[in-house]
Amino acid sequence: MMNFVNFRKDILVALVLFLLGSFCSAQEYLVKLPYNSTHFIIDDNVNVRSEPSLDGQKQFKLNTGDKVVILSKSLADFDYSNDWVFFEELKAKAGNEPYLLADGLFSPWYKIKCNKGEGYVCGRYVSCKELLLDVDGDGKMEVLASLTTAQKKGMLAFDDKFYDDNHFHEYWEAGGNNKDTHHILIKDKKAFPLDFAKGFYSSYEVLNTKSIFPYVCVIKLESAVRTYGGGSSHENYFYYAGGKFSPLFSIDSDNWDGDTGGSGFEVSTDKNSIVVDFYRWILWQSEKEREAGEYSNGENRSSHYQETERTKTRYTWNGKSFSKEEKEIEINFPQEYLDYLDYLDTCK
Repeated sequence: MMNFVNFRKDILVALVLFLLGSFCSAQEYLVKLPYNSTHFIIDDNVNVRSEPSLDGQKQFKLNTGDKVVILSKSLADFDYSNDWVFFEELKAKAGNEPYLLADGLFSPWYKIKCNKGEGYVCGRYVSCKELLLDVDGDGKMEVLASLTTAQKKGMLAFDDKFYDDNHFHEYWEAGGNNKDTHHILIKDKKAFPLDFAKGFYSSYEVLNTKSIFPYVCVIKLESAVRTYGGGSSHENYFYYAGGKFSPLFSIDSDNWDGDTGGSGFEVSTDKNSIVVDFYRWILWQSEKEREAGEYSNGENRSSHYQETERTKTRYTWNGKSFSKEEKEIEINFPQEYLDYLDYLDTCK
C-alpha cells in the first residue's frame, strides 16, 4: 500500500512540474511571410501536401536549397496604413490560422509553388530571411538562411516597408522578443549550421571586400531600431575563411535624442584591411546662448557639434585570419567647449 501511495505522489509531482514548465516557458511562433515572396527550403525530404494539415495528401517532397514562392495571403499582405480598424480585425483573425508544432516551433502553413508544382508546406522548413553570397570566391552563389520567431501568433515578417511606421512598431513590440534563429549556410544543396548569436536582425549584408581579399567573404548582421526621438544600431561582422564563419567584430551606435548627442561609426576598406572609425559627439551651447535661454524652450536649441571621442580600429588580413590594431585619435577641444564643460560642473 505504501509503495502505491509513493507512486501516486511521484506521478503528482511529475504532473505539477510539467504544468509549471508549460506555463513558465515562452512559446515561440514563426513570423508570417508575405505573399509572392521567394524563400528557400532548409531541410531534406520536406512534404508538400494537398491541404494545410498533416491529414493532407503528400504530393511531392522538397530538399535543402529548393526555391519556393509563397502563395498564401495573410496579415503581412494587408496595407494597414489605409484602414487601421480593418487591420485590428485581421490581427484577431490571425489567431484562427492553422499552425503546426514542428521541432519546438509553432509554424504556419504556406501554400507554395515551385518547379514541381503547388501545395502546402509547414513554415518550419521555409527560410524567413536569406542572403545570397559567394562565400569562397568560386563563382557559385550560396544562401545564408534563418528563421524569425516571436512570442505571439500571427506576427509579421520583417520588411523595410514597415520599418519606420508607428503601427508596425506597436504590433511588433506587442509580440515581444523577436529573434532570428537557426542560421544555416546552404552550400551545394547541404545545410551547415552557423553559430550566430540570436538577435532580431533588421538586415543582412555582404561587404564589398573581394577586391582586397578575393577568397574571404565578410558579412554584416545589423539590429536597428528607429523612433521619432532617435535610434540605435548594433552590428555583428563575420568572415568566411577555412570553410567556416568566424566573428570579426561587433559595434554599437546610439542617437536616442538627436538634439543632444550620441555615437556613431563608419566602416571602410583600405588596402588589405577593414577600418572602423568610432566616435562620440555632443551638441552644446555657448555662454551667450545659455544667457539668452535658447536651450530652455526646447524648440530653438543650439547646434554646436563637437566630437568627444574618436577611435580608429584596423582589422588586417594576414592570409589566415584578421589581426586587430586600435588607435585613439587625439581631439583638440576649442576653449568655448571647455568653458561649457566647466559650466556643467557648476550645475551639479
